[in-house]
Amino acid sequence: MITRWISENECTGCGVCISACEQSAIHIRQDNKGFYVPIVDDNCIECERCKKVCESRFNNQKKENKDYPKVFASWSIDENIRFISTSGGVVSELSKAILMKNGYVVGAVYGDNCFVYHDIINDIGDISRIQQSKYVQSFCDSIYEKTKKLLEKGFYVLFCGTPCQIAALKAYLSGEEYPFLFTLDFICMGVNSPLAYKLWLSGLEGQFNKRVVNVWFKYKEKGWRSSPFVTKIRFDDGEELVLEKEKNDYMRGFVDLKLFLRNSCSSCSFKGEKRISDFTVGDFWGIVCENDLDLGISMLMINNEKAETLLDEIKDNIYLERKTIEDVRRGNRHFEKSVITSRYEELFYSIIKEHPFNEAIKMIEELNYSK
Repeated sequence: MITRWISENECTGCGVCISACEQSAIHIRQDNKGFYVPIVDDNCIECERCKKVCESRFNNQKKENKDYPKVFASWSIDENIRFISTSGGVVSELSKAILMKNGYVVGAVYGDNCFVYHDIINDIGDISRIQQSKYVQSFCDSIYEKTKKLLEKGFYVLFCGTPCQIAALKAYLSGEEYPFLFTLDFICMGVNSPLAYKLWLSGLEGQFNKRVVNVWFKYKEKGWRSSPFVTKIRFDDGEELVLEKEKNDYMRGFVDLKLFLRNSCSSCSFKGEKRISDFTVGDFWGIVCENDLDLGISMLMINNEKAETLLDEIKDNIYLERKTIEDVRRGNRHFEKSVITSRYEELFYSIIKEHPFNEAIKMIEELNYSK
């Protein structure tokens, strides 16, 4: 049986090794922090396909092209799409363009108990499933294999994911170019622990004695610029709860304290302007556009000519204003820089073994802000 080929500090939990293994000898388990890690079974034949596809993620290099990237401030002119999206709703408009070609869109969705995983949609009515950021690592399993099968059948596919997930898909496709494949990554601070996320939701369910059925991160009721610490929760009885910063333990633990991010995110290899994805999106912080209404502005980066062709198809549905890479750098430090995780991370995980999530956050805050 092959020994572990990548350290836990390097593993991104992308799951591409599962799709690469023809013996079905790899499965995913959660480590003591709740992150997804690969486990090799006894039926491994030591072909090392898992190791090769894993390593090749880091070998994908963007071809130099002086004409790209092109950067825009953008949003959907449909105010409803813009409001319910994390930023400006541009991903929804790109998704609609693909689905209207009888294509497929791959992205993170909520499942039972608000579990986050990557799934595939083929209906415009399902776009709401992939809208909005899910601030927890998504479970990918066999998504790369399923995507490849769609591409081999000649379907259009828009694959949305973290930069490391896009690198995983490209590695699984072995560098083969599929003209109908479009990839989209985003400016990523890092992925959060599914365990921390689960304990936060469980705490809310215990406090209110009802089940959480929907999570809406970055709820824009008071505007996009004030949304990062605002989360809307819906319970199974229809009651809704809006958590602002002082009561939003999860977002304070994530954004302020950086307590439960994956170790590999502190040394991310997939940042900067040289992207292998076709599109890169994110919140365009620090930008002011005329009549933006504070409903959200997308940073839209076009990384190649192929992406520009799809952008041309949706130009009547979006607002576009040309910007620069320097504009992106000024407002989004994690465009190029990896996150610096908390020195209290290990302590946090030990505390949540014996204390509720909200108490653990407050205990770490007292330590952090007393220094």
